[in-house]
Amino acid sequence: MKTYKHWLIASISIVFATFPIQIFQSTCGGYSDSWLYYYNFLEPTALIPNKAYQPFHFTFDRLYDYEWNSYEAKTADNIKEWQQYANQQASEEDIIAYLYKANKEDAQKIVDYIQGKNRSLGNQWGNNSFVKYIVEKKDAETAEYILFAKNCEPHLYWEYDWIYDAPPQQDFGVMETLLTQGIATQQKTKNANLKLRYAYQIVRLAFQLTQYEKAIQYYDQMIAPLNSSSTIKYWALNYKAGALQRIGKQGESAYYFSIVFDKCPNKRVSAYYSFKIEEEKEWQQALALCQNSREKTTLYLLRGIKPEANALEEMKNIYALDPSSDQIALLLIREINKLEYALLDTELNENLLFIENPQEISTKEAYLSLQTLQSWITQVAKEQKTQQPALWQIASFYLQFLEGKRNESLQGLKTLAETTNDPALKKQAKDLILVFQITLSTQNSQENYAQTLETTLFEEVNQNQSPSIQQYYARAMERFYALKGLHLRSMMCQGGLYTLRSQYNNQLIEEALQLIDKPSKTPYEQQLCLRLNGVYEKNKTLTTELNTQAKHNLLEIKATLHLANRQWGEAIKLLQALPGGFLDIEVSDPFQVMNLNDCIRCEYTGTKYNKLQYAKKMLELEQKANASNNSEEQLKIHQQIANAYYNTSHYGHAWEILDYERGGSDIYLHEYYTKHETGYAFINYFDNQWAYLYYQKAANIAKNLKNKELAAELTFMAAKCEQNNFWFSILFDINEENSAKQPHENFEILQKQYKDTRYYAELLEECTYFHNFVNQ
Repeated sequence: MKTYKHWLIASISIVFATFPIQIFQSTCGGYSDSWLYYYNFLEPTALIPNKAYQPFHFTFDRLYDYEWNSYEAKTADNIKEWQQYANQQASEEDIIAYLYKANKEDAQKIVDYIQGKNRSLGNQWGNNSFVKYIVEKKDAETAEYILFAKNCEPHLYWEYDWIYDAPPQQDFGVMETLLTQGIATQQKTKNANLKLRYAYQIVRLAFQLTQYEKAIQYYDQMIAPLNSSSTIKYWALNYKAGALQRIGKQGESAYYFSIVFDKCPNKRVSAYYSFKIEEEKEWQQALALCQNSREKTTLYLLRGIKPEANALEEMKNIYALDPSSDQIALLLIREINKLEYALLDTELNENLLFIENPQEISTKEAYLSLQTLQSWITQVAKEQKTQQPALWQIASFYLQFLEGKRNESLQGLKTLAETTNDPALKKQAKDLILVFQITLSTQNSQENYAQTLETTLFEEVNQNQSPSIQQYYARAMERFYALKGLHLRSMMCQGGLYTLRSQYNNQLIEEALQLIDKPSKTPYEQQLCLRLNGVYEKNKTLTTELNTQAKHNLLEIKATLHLANRQWGEAIKLLQALPGGFLDIEVSDPFQVMNLNDCIRCEYTGTKYNKLQYAKKMLELEQKANASNNSEEQLKIHQQIANAYYNTSHYGHAWEILDYERGGSDIYLHEYYTKHETGYAFINYFDNQWAYLYYQKAANIAKNLKNKELAAELTFMAAKCEQNNFWFSILFDINEENSAKQPHENFEILQKQYKDTRYYAELLEECTYFHNFVNQ
């Protein structure tokens, strides 16, 4: 196998990363507004002992973790070294103040004080424990070094924020002077700590002056001979590696970057970004420089964590050199996390855990890669030469389950969970057992499995902190109940009262009421009932009061559905039985308002109506409409009914009578819900058919009564209904070529019969749509 062959899973994952999958985490046992991008059941932060490798866990971001980039992470090791230099007599805070916050003038003041040129340090520096230590030791040499570093600082590119900060203004003349001064002082000083630190500043200055060969030379002459393991040595080595890269010595550069990566945690990410190998000869040059197996394994690791890497090959290389290396676990977990992304789709019909025949999956290549990886991991697990043998066993059992060896895998994990003494590995084994039990139980339709899911497994998920497991359980349960035809339960797995209010139909409400009235509920069912009450907290108790309140919520929704279906008597009966708080929402008079332009957020003067008052008024008006023979009265009644139907629809200001939330995408969401059969058979909220019929009747009566102005206005309202219904209907026309021609029946009536009215002139002025129709 060639060294630079791209591993398939990495390629697949990079493609998938262009279209990240986001899931709203809302489990049956609780609620959280975090987002998941893919199922991640093997948790790298818990399983990889070396926390310094955390930035390199699998991710589609540049890095998994950015804590390394904090001020504290970058400076911590250097501060500790200065504390040791001060015999632990200086506080971390005071060292930071002197080294990183003091300016050149402050540093000069401290030098002058030690040299007797300044009689006072003032409170700020006189009380600084680090400064006090240097002063008490009369250590002018250290104070002079810190002043020198402060003078160098403005001219050196020290990891400034390239988005917000301007790069340093470099003065090459000043830098050359500082370089000469630094070399002279470095050769003169006997202080080993300062000798190293001056050399570091010298290497930096030469690098920034683009004197790359000299930067390498200064490192080799001034730092390499020092017997030091200081973090400063590796900071300087990082510059040497960069200088080698600039002069084209890629293999040598890569080798030294790998040393920095391994030995200097605070420069690990920098070394990772800078590490570059493009040709086989460069790779061989880097390997040839290695002094021991650790240096070789670090090279393989660096190559293995690159996005395009063939990480399985690099794992094998590391294993052959040092099976107990701590580096190999990082690559192992990364590869399994890649497979999780590629094969554990959030849509469970595409998720390998729910696919019995792997030949049916769309990512067959990823499945083949899983088999290849699984075969090698199983071999390594049996040999037990790694630092964490149980981790490799867990990985083997996990991939076995995905491969289809379910019973064997589950039993192996159970045994391992009982025998391992490592808390992190024990928890990981138990987490996977829980995932597998969820999978197997939701694929079985027997009633005892439903009981297990709703009781034992539900309680385990509730106690588990893994977002992936909680979300997976919710999705699995959602699928389980959908297949059983229990659509309300399916919906509630990732929803609640708000979800039901946005997608309700009679079937869902009746199923919810049956659940509420069930005398003995499982823990899962209790949580569903709490959700129907808008309660999402984990471990919340379903009291009789909360259960009753949930039932009232459902009856109010049911009453609203009766309103939408023009079942006034049924709506009135339910609304009258509800506590008063359910009638708090009031809308401006829907019976009187008739606007040329829709104004859904407008408040109008006059009578306010709640749902009960609206139902009573509609029942009264329809009874009068059927009984009255008086034309004037008929006109008023038909107009009021038409206005009510229009204003309580999606297009009117009184929409809260029939819906709970309104948005510009509501119609398209309704289209989606309808096509996917997920509820929301609430077409009357969008349908203006009844408003259209009553506007037509009212317009005809007004015409007969010679009230042309009102007839014109009513005809235009009928035209609005006509257009709304047309646009609503074509959303559901599968074959757009067969869509009906847009109707303009009422526009034509306006043009032919009401051209001489003031309202007609107003329409031409205000309604561009009508103006274009007239002038087409």
